[in-house]
Amino acid sequence: MKFIKWIMIAIALFLILSTIIVTSFAWIGLIIFLFGIYQMIQRSKGRVTFSKPGWVVVAGFLLSCILAMIFVEPVKETVPKEKKEITLKQEQKEAERLAEEQKKKEEAVRLAEEKKEPRGGQQCLL
Repeated sequence: MKFIKWIMIAIALFLILSTIIVTSFAWIGLIIFLFGIYQMIQRSKGRVTFSKPGWVVVAGFLLSCILAMIFVEPVKETVPKEKKEITLKQEQKEAERLAEEQKKKEEAVRLAEEKKEPRGGQQCLL
């Protein structure tokens, strides 16, 4: 049973460490968590200062998670300026290419209409 308890404590410690990555305020919860672990060890040795150190451990874990949720910062955009410029240039080239294709289509339609229309002033004298 002690083995399972220590595995759960290790998992909780890793979760608390991951909350510290999110915000530095989670250190408060980590300190309370570690103090609770220390009190659990002291209780097993017979030196009781807190009657229920498990509650201190739980409080430290919850406080760390709550502080991480409260003080989380939004993710900042990390796209380099050069990459933005490259994508803008690509978009401009694409727009120019589409405009050129549209002009070619209009030219082809105009030429086709000219071929269909007979020109005035020319009559056949046969």
